Amino acid sequence: MVAPRYTSMHCTHLTLTLLFFSTPVLTSNSLTGWAGTTTIGPTSSVAQRQDAVSSMSNIRKGLIVDDITDSPDTVAQWLSTIGNDGKWPAKEIDYTSGCRAQEANWPAQMHWQRILSMTGTYSKSPTDDLRTAISHAIDYWFKNDVTNAACLQEGGGASCPCTDGTFWNKNWFANIIRIPQLVSQSCLLFDASLSSSQKAKCTAISQRSFDYFYQSNPPGFLTGANVLDIAKIGVDLALRRSNATLLRDAYAQVHKDAVVHNATKVDGIRFDGTFGQHAGLLYNGNYGKDYLNDLLDLELVASGTEYEASHEVQDAFTRLFEADSWMLIQDTQAKSKKWDLSVIGRMITFPSADEQATGAVEGLINASRVSFLASAWKKPSISSFASALQTITSSANAGSVVGNRMFFTNDYMVHRGPNYVSTLKMYSTRTLNTECVNAQNPYGFHLSDGALYTYVDGTEYQDIAASWNWNLIPGTTAINSPSLLSTSNLSCDKSKFSGLEPFVGGVSDGTSGIAVMRYTDPSTRALSWQKTWFFLDNDVQHVMISNISGSSVQPGNVVSVLDQRTYSSSKGLFVDDVQVLQNNDGTPSVGPSLPKTPVKANIWHGQVGYSFPSDSISSNKFTPSVSVGIKTGNWSSVGVSAQSPTTVDIFTATITHQDFTAPVEYSVFPGTQDATAFKNRLNALRLFTLSNDQHISAVYDDSFGTAYVVFWDSNGGSVTFTPPASTSITLNATSACAFIYRLKTGSITLADPSQGTGKADVQVTLGGTGSPPPSWPTKPKDVKNISHTFALPSGGMAGLYDYLSQ
Repeated sequence: MVAPRYTSMHCTHLTLTLLFFSTPVLTSNSLTGWAGTTTIGPTSSVAQRQDAVSSMSNIRKGLIVDDITDSPDTVAQWLSTIGNDGKWPAKEIDYTSGCRAQEANWPAQMHWQRILSMTGTYSKSPTDDLRTAISHAIDYWFKNDVTNAACLQEGGGASCPCTDGTFWNKNWFANIIRIPQLVSQSCLLFDASLSSSQKAKCTAISQRSFDYFYQSNPPGFLTGANVLDIAKIGVDLALRRSNATLLRDAYAQVHKDAVVHNATKVDGIRFDGTFGQHAGLLYNGNYGKDYLNDLLDLELVASGTEYEASHEVQDAFTRLFEADSWMLIQDTQAKSKKWDLSVIGRMITFPSADEQATGAVEGLINASRVSFLASAWKKPSISSFASALQTITSSANAGSVVGNRMFFTNDYMVHRGPNYVSTLKMYSTRTLNTECVNAQNPYGFHLSDGALYTYVDGTEYQDIAASWNWNLIPGTTAINSPSLLSTSNLSCDKSKFSGLEPFVGGVSDGTSGIAVMRYTDPSTRALSWQKTWFFLDNDVQHVMISNISGSSVQPGNVVSVLDQRTYSSSKGLFVDDVQVLQNNDGTPSVGPSLPKTPVKANIWHGQVGYSFPSDSISSNKFTPSVSVGIKTGNWSSVGVSAQSPTTVDIFTATITHQDFTAPVEYSVFPGTQDATAFKNRLNALRLFTLSNDQHISAVYDDSFGTAYVVFWDSNGGSVTFTPPASTSITLNATSACAFIYRLKTGSITLADPSQGTGKADVQVTLGGTGSPPPSWPTKPKDVKNISHTFALPSGGMAGLYDYLSQ
């Protein structure tokens, strides 16, 4: 069973008025004093350590209280309905436990969530009635708490039969993390009012979770975000008991994990700042967000003490923040930040109203706390992330981060223009495609098949997952069969796979990039293809698809998806320079519709344009088409949300492949304000195709004097081109690779997408009598070729680019 990760925070500020905890208030003006109040080292006396632990405890209590958002009126309502036995009515809390309980987001945990909120209110406005109610509620759970240790992980099995009537859940996460989290925090806040027996039970519940660190053969779940979740329980226990030894041990567990992890499919922070969980899944926006919050709180508490993070831990944490900055999207309508869909995994199945990973990031990460930590550690990158959370931009580019980055450890590329963001998620032998757990995401098989999301206003894919066609994920190529009209070919038990192909990844020079994916369907082996995405300097993307094959697939039965998103009514839809749908009348629930319509040359919609080579369409090699229509979906069919069905007006643009032997290419123009701007940029494009087949994918962008080359074969390849007013240039490599060659500077940025080790040799050769590139050396005279040897990184950095200039 896998952790549901449903806890939502509503953190918008950080002013920690710590009430009667006798702790300095944390504000933006008191950070220095706060950090200095607990400064001690390993040689400090026992009394000094105890003073530090006391100060840390007060700061921790303030952080807990600051996270509680339930109003006094809400708490008063709970007081009016709680029974004398400490239990709330079944209509308010479903206490169903054991085998019959809902495994994801266990409803019974609401009992402790209420207790925590009540203890927070009590810390501000203590009353006898509130203290009594809290005590009764605590006793009610403790009387029913699980007593059979086997039920913590093996509920429903022979060692913990369904007849066990105590409080436990078949999902280990509820028993080992979620309930102990709430218990440890509640008991820390309410410690002065706890009876001796209550204190003992608080300790027992927290300790049984932390004790998993001491097992000689630790359980498999003790990785990634789970490590910090459990260590944090230990910290809260140590602070409540003023146990400096336990506190030191808990922080040691935190810092042992909060470093860069380099093994393939490992959980935790990776070299490029991505966060992995469940052995091969990209999860910065969910498990990574929890990890960030845990570490953020723990390090704010420990700052200036012997328990604070080492430079190694600080550097790893900074990498996480830097990567997260590339994954933020500005929702320009809601004026909030969202995560890119590709970094939240199965949580894509929640509507934003549930305030989970699809909701506002400002409600999930406290920007003020991030700023405090950035100041304490003097880390500008962390400060930039906080600023991005707090600054509203006019486009989807939250934080105004511009450029290209390849996150090679998780087969993920991000390209950010001045007014748009494009993200690309692939998978390989080193990563997984998706997961279906706790009834979430049963149809997500294609979510990493080269999924390309394009955000301009940030609302493109808002709350669409219940309604869209799961076989037509944006950017992917799939079999176009009758099953595409439904989800009959998709299921939870056939959703999670490792990729079959190693040649997946890309290269980036920070400004532009190339992403490549060789794909074979890991479930059926019925479809294979190669695809290259060129992210160019001038806010143009060029896509090449080649080498399509399949054992039982016929021409016309394979489709590539340009996009599937919410229809944008602001400026209509243009097909072949003609507006086919007018602007909407302002009632999106009954928005416009358009039956499947063929395209001959171009599409413009939602500030994104697409252009296709006319010769390929006229020869019937492939057929682009668009459609718009209302779709209604039930969230309960894709996950566990209880929200009402959602109706979405969906725009779908696809290419049907009529001839598998014919490679396909097209250009994408994101961030074009209207159809006229799109045409102007299209007419200004000076992009030349050098090769597009199963061996070589290459283009030359004359506007910037840059060649983009992919050699797919293991022995490399060669490609020749002649820039205008220049001599011919031949680029040769001795191994499979992807590289960017800038003629003006002579620089070559190269990577091996398969992440093999060793070297790559590249040779640049001039031919003919024209002018050489501007960067070509003049000495010795008449040099005709230059060779470069790239020593490619290995281990955890395999896949990272290498850069050479002449």
